[in-house]
Amino acid sequence: FHTLFMKWILAIHGQTRTATASCDPDEVVTGGGIRAVDGINTVNPTHQGIHGSPNTFELTYTNIGGGEATIQVFAECAKLVP
Repeated sequence: FHTLFMKWILAIHGQTRTATASCDPDEVVTGGGIRAVDGINTVNPTHQGIHGSPNTFELTYTNIGGGEATIQVFAECAKLVP
């Protein structure tokens, strides 16, 4: 079990962005989320979940604050052992 963090992404005021974090091909996503550095802004996740494949976590968010917000999406990854 480990956490995979993706690169930081900038969202300007009013902007909606979608970002993904993918685990290794032999792993599955068990969860995920968002980490934000946004000062006085508010980042509003509008969709989050496993998307496209069992090893990708997707998050759509909107910066509803008055300035820029920097976010980072992460996935919780686990390797299946037979």
